[in-house]
Amino acid sequence: MKDYEFNLGLEYSVPELPGVYLIQEQSSPYVLYIGRTNNLRTRFKRHLKKTHNWRLKKNISGNSNVSFSYEITISTKEMKQKEKDYIQRYNPVYNEIRYQE
Repeated sequence: MKDYEFNLGLEYSVPELPGVYLIQEQSSPYVLYIGRTNNLRTRFKRHLKKTHNWRLKKNISGNSNVSFSYEITISTKEMKQKEKDYIQRYNPVYNEIRYQE
């Protein structure tokens, strides 16, 4: 997984490819959010500017300790499966969807 500090200006380091991503505090073992997208760069920018999850937005805003990690996927099926696997493994704090094992 590639890992980037969650700051505006670094969005051009994130590829415009499909994948699964994790948002977490660098100083904490807890994953804040896991998602999937067809364009990682666009999703990175949306989370910085206007995310649909207000609790996550509050945690991202002004916090330089938050990182954005991603894994590029080849197919939609792979993307959905990886997202499900990561959510089960890390039990992210701000995800509303939970998958049962």
